Amino acid sequence: MPASFDAIVSSKSPDTSGPESVRRDTRLLLVSNDAMRARRRPLAVLALYIYQLVVSLVVAYPVSRALAGAFSGHPRGDAVLFDDGGWALLALRPAWDKASPAFFGLIFIVTIISAALGLVPLSALLTSISHATPDTRAPRVRHLAPYVAATFAPLVYLLAIGSAFELALLAIAAFTFGATREALEPKYGDARADQIAALACFAVLVLTAIAAVLHDLARAALVRYRAGTFAAIRAALGTFRRVAFRVLWSWTWRAFASVALVLAVAALVPRFGARGFIAVALLHQLVAIARVSLRASWLARALRAVDAHAKKR
Repeated sequence: MPASFDAIVSSKSPDTSGPESVRRDTRLLLVSNDAMRARRRPLAVLALYIYQLVVSLVVAYPVSRALAGAFSGHPRGDAVLFDDGGWALLALRPAWDKASPAFFGLIFIVTIISAALGLVPLSALLTSISHATPDTRAPRVRHLAPYVAATFAPLVYLLAIGSAFELALLAIAAFTFGATREALEPKYGDARADQIAALACFAVLVLTAIAAVLHDLARAALVRYRAGTFAAIRAALGTFRRVAFRVLWSWTWRAFASVALVLAVAALVPRFGARGFIAVALLHQLVAIARVSLRASWLARALRAVDAHAKKR
């Protein structure tokens, strides 16, 4: 093992808080704080990417088949979807009005199920980043399985609490924008009222971002030390109080980088047209991989933050 591995395993930090199978055959050790890096667990990051790819295909496949069926009789096929003006999409409006309830129902069901099942690769990623085998290797599936099983239920409870809170804040942000605009429009006019309403909405969205950061910090604390749901929330709050600016900055620059990648590819896609389907598909997957990597990098940062807070306590 190279010396630059930064003393990945602390011999005094055996993780013995899990189920019996964890403590015996598949015991893992907690790695040192600085060694928790997403780049050291590429297979775990790849597993999260593959899961998100499968979920995307589940949603995109019926849409693509519906579009293919709608334009199968056209001389140019689905190439007309890339024409300027989007007239082909406008022609689908009557059919879309009929199919949209079923489509949004599918989206809702897939979102709920995928969010719950997505906790499996997420827990595996967090466990892999924060743990290692006694011989300082990356955990394998047989090592991760009991840890994922032990943390799944608390992560589901945490998902329900965090999602409800974040959705409530998003609803408050939308209400704030509408109420502020309506109240100020008679006095300041449309343009100024929209600006002030946007600022008020942005303030609530900042709170939503803080809630998302706390959610991830709680996930990190739960998986790192397998604390209960509410103990993980308390650990997240304590960590945020100590290093609020640092973790917010770590989350923010990665979030903006993810959005910038999407916008850059969205600006490039029209240049390829229908004949550049393969190039467009490759660009989309590169963006997806980059976004998953940024997400994994942030989760590793969250693990280091909660670990440092626990040591200081």
